[in-house]
Amino acid sequence: MATHKLFNLATGLLIFIAFLSIPFTLKGQQNPGCPADESHRKLLEDPKMRQRFMQDMQKIKEHKLLQQPSATRTDSVRIVPVVVHVLHDNGKGAISKAQIENGLINANKNLRRLNADTTATRAIFKPYAADLKFEFRLANIDPDGNCTDGIVYINTPLTYYASDTCKSVSWWPTDKYFNFWTVNSIDPSPWNLGGTIGGYEQFPWTYGINQTYGAVVRHDLWGKIGTASSSSTDRTVTHEIGHCFGLWHMWQDQSLGGAGDGCTFIVGNDCTDNNDMICDTPPMLAPAYGCTYSLNSCGNDTVGPSPFTNDMPDQIENYMSYHSCQNMFTKGQKDFIDAVFATYPELQNLISPGNLIATGTNDGYTPPLCPPLADFDSNKKMDCKGVSISFSDFSKAGVADSWQWYFPGGNPSSSTAKNPVILYNNTGSFDVTLIAKNAAGTDTSFKKNYINISENTAQFSNSEYLEGFENLSDFNNNWMVVPSNGTGKWERKEGVSYSGNACIMVNNYTGLWYNETVEIISPSYDLSAIESPELTFKVAYAKYDDKTSETLKIYVSLDCGATWTMRYSKPQNLLSSVPDQTTPFIPNSINQWKQERLTPSPTQAASKNVRFKIELAAGKGNNLYIDDLNIVSKFVGIKEAGILNGTVKIHPNPAKQEANLSFATTQVVSDVNIAMYDLYGRRTSEILNGVDLLAGEHHYKIMLPVNIPGVYFVRMSSGTLNWTKKLVVY
Repeated sequence: MATHKLFNLATGLLIFIAFLSIPFTLKGQQNPGCPADESHRKLLEDPKMRQRFMQDMQKIKEHKLLQQPSATRTDSVRIVPVVVHVLHDNGKGAISKAQIENGLINANKNLRRLNADTTATRAIFKPYAADLKFEFRLANIDPDGNCTDGIVYINTPLTYYASDTCKSVSWWPTDKYFNFWTVNSIDPSPWNLGGTIGGYEQFPWTYGINQTYGAVVRHDLWGKIGTASSSSTDRTVTHEIGHCFGLWHMWQDQSLGGAGDGCTFIVGNDCTDNNDMICDTPPMLAPAYGCTYSLNSCGNDTVGPSPFTNDMPDQIENYMSYHSCQNMFTKGQKDFIDAVFATYPELQNLISPGNLIATGTNDGYTPPLCPPLADFDSNKKMDCKGVSISFSDFSKAGVADSWQWYFPGGNPSSSTAKNPVILYNNTGSFDVTLIAKNAAGTDTSFKKNYINISENTAQFSNSEYLEGFENLSDFNNNWMVVPSNGTGKWERKEGVSYSGNACIMVNNYTGLWYNETVEIISPSYDLSAIESPELTFKVAYAKYDDKTSETLKIYVSLDCGATWTMRYSKPQNLLSSVPDQTTPFIPNSINQWKQERLTPSPTQAASKNVRFKIELAAGKGNNLYIDDLNIVSKFVGIKEAGILNGTVKIHPNPAKQEANLSFATTQVVSDVNIAMYDLYGRRTSEILNGVDLLAGEHHYKIMLPVNIPGVYFVRMSSGTLNWTKKLVVY
């Protein structure tokens, strides 16, 4: 594997060197070394791998000596069949076919030396600039002989922190198709580097042309349009192809596994044995950045069968450098690539006439119309009843020319428009179906419970809310667990809690991929009746180690979930309630919980229809638990501190048939009302009604509902003293 990164001095982020550039440096700032060199060095520490590698290098050198130099050859353009696997997160990173084609068009121009900036190649290097004579084409026939556009879309959490594992979800035979994978982010840990990696690839030797051969690239660095429109260069794919075809960096002493420096010939005595094993790419001392034409880091440019008779400046124009002015490959690099292809039968088959016919990439092939792959999206998936939702056809592969939609619960309930607008007047969760057609075939996309419509008024209208997740039925009916594109989810957990017998939790130890996001949405609340409302909750959480990187966020919606505003965010180091733990974390005492709070904005606090969305973005952490999620006035407990003597107690709790209420006051409390309410704010029993209490202890018996288990609230209200306690009835 080869991975390349540089330090983006403008942002302080580590960025992939192959396709970003830095025209300046900061005083005292150092760029990190290339992970490709480090990976190769570690690989060659294995004697067997080193022996295999040296044997392959010898074969390549022999083929290179046997072949006619490229300057005198009349070889034709070689076609490379391509498949691009687009790994996305519910559409994030699902780049368009136009962007994919743009990335390949740009790469082909660079490979064929048809790029617009060839004029920027300095005169001293123009005689050595080469057309590699390769052209990449999207496949028109898939491995099963079916029609394809050479693009596969996969919705998977493996699009984040991608490693070779991501390739397992989609790959085509690498001796027949060159595989690219586009992703949202890449795991830096195999190279012990932090920051942001833009891409990596696999050399053809050592591991061979196997299921992981090809290149992984971040989607926002593919091409120059779409999600990559703000990218500073279109040379990403070009650099990756160079490595996949066997090219090294000019400072990369491959025979020593990256040891030594680029100016010292150690293994042999000339340019054919050292660094990139190519003689018309002047050696470089080390990775360099920017675009400094005066850079000349080595003085041994003429040693061996070098075409140079004088000391040359560094060839910063070369695509295998880290400079911002890349615009050329050399004839020597073309010769080396041709020798690599002659060495590996899989690569020979990849570009063979028979394989081009089998993949539909041969000259003169007219691709047939493919059936569409039905897919769709909408401008929102949640809203209040009485609103219209816009749907958009995003079918891929063959272009659809007719559409049949079904919208149970919507008005109209069906449509043949490409992008219909549907009115939802009823509450509930509703499926959506799209049947996309063209002359070649039909495909159906069905999404269950895709649209969720709520009442315009809040589900709960109390003066405060206490949620302990004690009742399974209430949890299933009131809370919405949002499906992720992975395996993780929020779930109710019995036997673990801060109080009572249950909580909600995320199995973050084994259940989530890196950067997988899991969400849970609360029922709706009327906050307007609460003086200065505040959401508080207990959380128990352990990091796995110092590499853990995840965040708990809470969002607020005032329009039934149509839009959300983030109001709370805490990273792992501020969220932890216990020390790091490398075994599955399960809290076993209240000391392992901590309280968190969220204060709504003034607009949110005055709203009569508020929902909360709790989101965990996982990052190799440990289990997380939440309990006692309460919405109360932030003044509760302040006014009462001088009136209550001790705490309010309800025992037993949980209880059946009856429970005992006890509390003490330090002064007279007038016009006291105590009653019990269910989760919906309905009064189920009355304990006191307009009674004046003297200072002292007070004890009352609470008769409980018969055969109606659930969570209830015992609430006291008066002019000077107010409190609420949760009571579980079983």
